[in-house]
Amino acid sequence: MHPLVAIDEIFQVILVNINERITLRCLALSCRAFYDPAMDELWADLEGLQPLVKCLPSHMVKKAKGTIAAVVSSMVQT
Repeated sequence: MHPLVAIDEIFQVILVNINERITLRCLALSCRAFYDPAMDELWADLEGLQPLVKCLPSHMVKKAKGTIAAVVSSMVQT
């Protein structure tokens, strides 16, 4: 690994300047040391709630007219 990448502040500047999400994903999967910072940057700027909803278990998600809507009320117990 290049010594400059070992400096967190410099590595963060590099990550912020990566414009393609697929590149961040590949970077996160390429090295354990890159995983957390790259994933943090990847999840910092979402284009909507769909990526978060996709993380929910399938029994909590209901598809409706081409969109994804989360059904969480069934999990809440009073």
